[in-house]
Amino acid sequence: MFRTLVLCCVIALACAACGGGGGGDGGSSGGDSGSNGGADSGSSGDGGGSTTPPPAAPSGLAYTSPVHATVGVAIDSLSPTVTGSVSSYSVSPALPAGLTLDTTTGVISGTPTAKAAEATYTITATNSEGSTTFPFVLGVNAQTATGQFIDSPVAGLSYVSGDQTGVTDALGGFTYEVDEPVTFKVGAVTVGSAPGGSVITPLDLVPFGSSTTLTVQNIVRFLLLMDSDNDPANGISISEGLRSRARNWPAVSFSTTDLEAALASIIPDTSVDGAVRALPSAADAQAHPFPEAAAGSTSGLLRASCVRTTEGPADWPARLPNRSGLPASTS
Repeated sequence: MFRTLVLCCVIALACAACGGGGGGDGGSSGGDSGSNGGADSGSSGDGGGSTTPPPAAPSGLAYTSPVHATVGVAIDSLSPTVTGSVSSYSVSPALPAGLTLDTTTGVISGTPTAKAAEATYTITATNSEGSTTFPFVLGVNAQTATGQFIDSPVAGLSYVSGDQTGVTDALGGFTYEVDEPVTFKVGAVTVGSAPGGSVITPLDLVPFGSSTTLTVQNIVRFLLLMDSDNDPANGISISEGLRSRARNWPAVSFSTTDLEAALASIIPDTSVDGAVRALPSAADAQAHPFPEAAAGSTSGLLRASCVRTTEGPADWPARLPNRSGLPASTS
């Protein structure tokens, strides 16, 4: 009986020990759960607090520069290079007429319609954080063309047309700015002005000029006087020596009724070519032939049946006799 009681006590103590261990595991599990819950909760809190950084201001804006454009000729489109994002582009001052800046892409394009001196245009690329600029240098040149001054081809005649200046070549060739007049001179003496064109004659220098117009006749007489070899049949050539003397000549009015008196201080300077030349008469001017006269033509410049009207110079070649060595008009 005593042994049975002891055995029951031992079994009871063993069971109590097992129950306590189980409770300990539960507490450990609870502790682990609390630890994991705190860690997870903290980790989740970090993720919820992150933000996207703002964009940087653009930088390094650049274009091909300088650019020299021509009136009436489309430019190759100019695209910018830039670092960063750009929300808009602007330019100051405004680009020359006919050219535009795309405010979204920054591309410069178009066809300039007017001459513009070279200048700097500040282009700005902007976003919400700032901007960057570039000094874009641009100039627009006038469109040019070539023409010939004919009274026989006149070589050595000074000319000015816009920014174009020079001396006519052996065929009377010159360069002019489209839509600009051409002014012809010998030294300080202005011979006359006319709209630019492929062929200009003394008739074009006098509004409504004709073969009987005194001013036209006087211009032809003056040009014949300038011929260095005194032989206009081979063209008129104004020598460099005579042009040098002409820098100091007085102005001449070709509407005068006494051209010889008006040229009294000029005629002696023709001796620079070898001998003093006499001033040709109005009859000489009337008889002055084109170069093809040697081939049998008897047409002289002032014998041409043409009268200066309000038409442009391009309309005149059709009215004039064809000139040896020069293209015939197709108008």
